[in-house]
Amino acid sequence: MWLLRRTTPDKKEEPKHVDNGVETLKDKLAKMQLPEQPKPVIRQEPTKLIGVSNLIKETHFDELKKALPLHPQTNDWHLLYDSAKMGLAITSFCDRVLGRGPTVLIIKDTDGHIFGCFGSESWKKSTKYYGNSSCFLFQIQGEKVNIFPATQSNTNYMYFNMGNQYNPYNGLAMGGTGKFDYFPLALDKNFSSGESRGSLRTFGSPCLLGEDALEDTFKIDCIEVWGFPLTESDRINLEYEQTTKEEKRGVLNSDDNADLYFMQQAGRVGEGANYKAEVDQKK
Repeated sequence: MWLLRRTTPDKKEEPKHVDNGVETLKDKLAKMQLPEQPKPVIRQEPTKLIGVSNLIKETHFDELKKALPLHPQTNDWHLLYDSAKMGLAITSFCDRVLGRGPTVLIIKDTDGHIFGCFGSESWKKSTKYYGNSSCFLFQIQGEKVNIFPATQSNTNYMYFNMGNQYNPYNGLAMGGTGKFDYFPLALDKNFSSGESRGSLRTFGSPCLLGEDALEDTFKIDCIEVWGFPLTESDRINLEYEQTTKEEKRGVLNSDDNADLYFMQQAGRVGEGANYKAEVDQKK
């Protein structure tokens, strides 16, 4: 009886490289050493301030600038509101800041702590939160700037309202539980005091008053608000607001740098003095 044995074909041997003295293209590429490409140099322009801050240094502004989204990051900073000169009042804040686009708000309390926030949209009166995840809180400690970005665990970014007892909260707030009772940062309806509670989800920040703070509430000493050139939509909204304001107030004070700047942004004036003269001639 014959047994048939199954045989497997022999494996083909790989052709051996024969050194015939001819250098192949593969050999040439293997020997080539491409020069390292230089890393692109990102030039960080110093922050240009239109106004003077009495709360933080230019180096602090430079660090804050790095945390901003692209649009305001590439523009000059304009001092919109300085409570030391314009009065520490929520109504003064409304006149100077509402509708002015993204802003950086800097607070100094009576114990010398300095902290604040970046609001990604124009401040406005609303019974609901608004803004987006580019909002952040910050804390100044000596030369250091601690940034607390949004965790995106909720959308309770920016809130502002006043003048109605039925509002969820009267004052300014950043972050919170949504029940309007605990805030990572909030200013009361009189802009006289505020609170900063740590470990809340919106920003995951500690109490902004620092580790040495005995309480999470504070008394406000001074507030500065810095803004940027407006987007087209903000400019249109501002033009409408300024037109209404002109009708009520009648004339622009040419010494009012903040109003003059935004009137120019809205296309309402070229030079404050010329505009004032035109209005005077119409009377």
